[in-house]
Amino acid sequence: MRIGSFELDCMFGSCFVLAEVASGAARVLRLAHVRNVRGTRANWLRLSLEIDGRRVRQKSVRELASGDDARAAEIERELRSALCAPRTLEPGRHSGRLLVYCDSDGECELPFDFEVLDARMIPTDFVRSVLLAAYIREDDELRGFAAEALSGAPEEDALRGLYNALLERQLSYQPPVRTRYPDCERISEMHYVLSRGGSCADLSLLLASLLWCRGRAPALLLFPGHMAAGCFAGDTVPAFDVLEDAAEILRMMDSGALALCEATALCSYRQEGFAQSVRSIRERIAAGGEPCQLINVARALRSGAVAMLSERPRAARCPHCGYDRLTPEQLADGGTCPACGAPLAAAPAEEDAQIEVENSGVVQYALERDVVTVRRVLQSGAERVRIAPVWRGHAVRHISERAMERCGARQVALPDSILRIGGYAFYSCANLEGVRLPDGLQEIGAGAFCASGLKRIQIPDCVERVPRLAFSGCAALERVEIGAGVRFIDERAFADCPRLRSVRIPACVERIGRNAFDPGCELLLASGRTVVER
Repeated sequence: MRIGSFELDCMFGSCFVLAEVASGAARVLRLAHVRNVRGTRANWLRLSLEIDGRRVRQKSVRELASGDDARAAEIERELRSALCAPRTLEPGRHSGRLLVYCDSDGECELPFDFEVLDARMIPTDFVRSVLLAAYIREDDELRGFAAEALSGAPEEDALRGLYNALLERQLSYQPPVRTRYPDCERISEMHYVLSRGGSCADLSLLLASLLWCRGRAPALLLFPGHMAAGCFAGDTVPAFDVLEDAAEILRMMDSGALALCEATALCSYRQEGFAQSVRSIRERIAAGGEPCQLINVARALRSGAVAMLSERPRAARCPHCGYDRLTPEQLADGGTCPACGAPLAAAPAEEDAQIEVENSGVVQYALERDVVTVRRVLQSGAERVRIAPVWRGHAVRHISERAMERCGARQVALPDSILRIGGYAFYSCANLEGVRLPDGLQEIGAGAFCASGLKRIQIPDCVERVPRLAFSGCAALERVEIGAGVRFIDERAFADCPRLRSVRIPACVERIGRNAFDPGCELLLASGRTVVER
């Protein structure tokens, strides 16, 4: 297109992986050519990006002389890096338009559409390899398995301990499911992989996730069409994000600074011991017949280069074996499950009958085996949300994961019957100013109040652990009171809380994880036995 003294050629991206969006790397302009065809410096060009009817980015171009190729190339790089999709985009189809203004010729419009792929689409190409760090998982089930697998084993040999524990499960190998997008494949949830198995990517991400749960610094080794996993020695986290030097990777392995194993050797059809899996991956690197990249997962996550993705709505799954890489079309069309061979049909009726779900006002409750759970807040714009203490004659005990995610309520009233708050239950509730946690509350899930608007919080005495990211990103949080029963404060539990200047740590707290509080927050320790990890 031509406007004023400029000619502008653009090519827009058609799809993004959610990891790209969450890390701020989703460039809407994949290609941009800007030329000044009249040779005047008087003109200026302003580009404004709108997505779903909302203006999100703006960039101006000035002082581009005719024939100035170096300046044009610099401007094109700036445009591509500046015009990125906002991090808050949800998976699905989105529409946008690029509004181009010129000081002499008004404006014109370039419409485009693109799709954001959900959290179960994994990038496989080298260009976006560091985004793999976003697919690491951490939750109670993985933490519990890792703790049990390493009980009594030396912590420095975590990779061997986890490998041997997984080997006993005789996991099956399930080939990756390719998608209609050339650089993506579909992956399974870590819970399914832990119980059933998966592709090399699934198994490698599972190993890396278990290592992360144990505080290790995991690494992923990426070949064309293949992946392996491992970790760095001790607390050492090298300064690189991606290393492409095969000789340096081998040197790190030989010196003991890096341990890598072949994840597919866990599968029941191979069942190789740990030592053989290490030799297998070393021989593949040393052969030198294909390029490889070592992704420093810990550095990418801790530096903020990539944000750990939150769980998204689950994909269609087989009602018989739980295979979770089915598409909705496969379920609708029938056929057989590629994992277990059973006919694809709706879940057995007796399973559905065990759960009763009903909406009560703005809150959705579910009754399962005499336990009532808050499933979802249905109206995100409600000013005040009250959770009933009793529903259908049963006490309301749990707040499910993401039940109130992005809810606009300023006040939430929780009854004393609540025992558990699920992971990310109040994630990104920016308007939430106050919530009183029940005295009998026993468990707070990871990221439960992450990025919320809380100003103060009191942790009840019955809570034993403040989990990872529980109150991270609460920009308004000024006061925290730790209950008399809290023993552990996990890493980054109160990170990125700039107004939190000091916290009194009671004597009951045994361990405070890495970066649990911002460096500027003063910890007033009541006991000299509290271990503060650095």
